[in-house]
Amino acid sequence: MLSSLDITRILAESCRRLEGGTLSAVEYYRKERALQLYVKREKRYCLTMSFHPRQNGFFILPAGHSRLETTEKPRPFAKELVDGTVAAMRQYPNDRIVEIEVDSENRRRYLVFEILGPNGNVWMLDD
Repeated sequence: MLSSLDITRILAESCRRLEGGTLSAVEYYRKERALQLYVKREKRYCLTMSFHPRQNGFFILPAGHSRLETTEKPRPFAKELVDGTVAAMRQYPNDRIVEIEVDSENRRRYLVFEILGPNGNVWMLDD
């Protein structure tokens, strides 16, 4: 399981690469218990949250290296966020909660991740 310090380090790298980018896709894989956010900035990146008991984690990769090994088709999730701009990414101090702020359709929305290994959660909130 990732510590809050691990998440801080990953989030610092993610912010540098993703803030200001356009969210081009959100894919949820039910069987794999994984959520992937594709963001296009100077390159296309994939931020993956995996809640699977064997493969849980939180990581960022170039989009071409982010394929899950599954035959499952992704399910729609947070379609309202697609084509929105990643305005900010932040971590609650000394915690495993990460918030991604997205400006979409003249509204501000948030994806909030609770990164607790295989028992993590994700919520989509709006103002």
